[in-house]
Amino acid sequence: MVWLYHIQRPVLCLNLLREIAEYLTLSARLLGYSGDLLRIYQLPENYTKTVTLSISFTDGIRNCWLSPRTALLVGGGSYLHHLPVTADVFLLDAQVCSVTQQMSMSEARFSPGLICVNGVALVFGGYNGSPLATCEKFNSEIKTWESLPCMSTPKYSFSPVQYRNKVYLPCIVTAKSVLEAFLPEENRFEVAQMELPTSSNCSLAFMHEDVLVVLSCNNFLWHWNPTTNKSGRSGLEYKNSRLSSCPVAVVEDKVYWVEFNTGDLASLNLDQIKGLIN
Repeated sequence: MVWLYHIQRPVLCLNLLREIAEYLTLSARLLGYSGDLLRIYQLPENYTKTVTLSISFTDGIRNCWLSPRTALLVGGGSYLHHLPVTADVFLLDAQVCSVTQQMSMSEARFSPGLICVNGVALVFGGYNGSPLATCEKFNSEIKTWESLPCMSTPKYSFSPVQYRNKVYLPCIVTAKSVLEAFLPEENRFEVAQMELPTSSNCSLAFMHEDVLVVLSCNNFLWHWNPTTNKSGRSGLEYKNSRLSSCPVAVVEDKVYWVEFNTGDLASLNLDQIKGLIN
């Protein structure tokens, strides 16, 4: 901050401070939408910016932040309203709240796994008549798509979780699924010696104290410790859905996500699950 003091142009200084603040709060910002209504949630202050767009988004779209200013939205279609699956791609400029359509993905995807790692968006699976094992990544500099290797098993309606140098893909909606991880630096997948629980419904996931936690819409919690390879399953009652339209955020003592069908912000107090994962 000392070097900012010597800048003689107050406007430039203010803009720099604003951009620094955006970077510091990036991990605590979630994006939700329902039709043409867009909401940007800033956590943990519970500040919400709401705007009406010129286009409508469906519940099959997933999003992630590429930078403090730009969010990527991919896929489409609607299970709830019986709309066809799409390969659509949009970029949101959060500063001016404008949306521009980009080059489509190579494959139409409903509810794929999506996460941004070091400025690169990674898309895993999705659904298009059946679960998909294909994957691709978005090059934000030239705005094009590149193919990735296929996963060992198809996956959809789940939350990829970055932990150290891996992106874990804990999908429980497909039967007899194993825990798979993608290594971005090596551009390959690996399979852990751990079978995931089977669920007839979707889930969301996050890391808490070096433990991978998966919350199922079927009212159970599954956890796995990558260091000890120990896992467990417990019952968990909660009224909200457990499928997020964006990566999950852990802020202070809560887990936050955005409900895929309404765009509403949902949360769970970590005190409710600490005794279940120890």
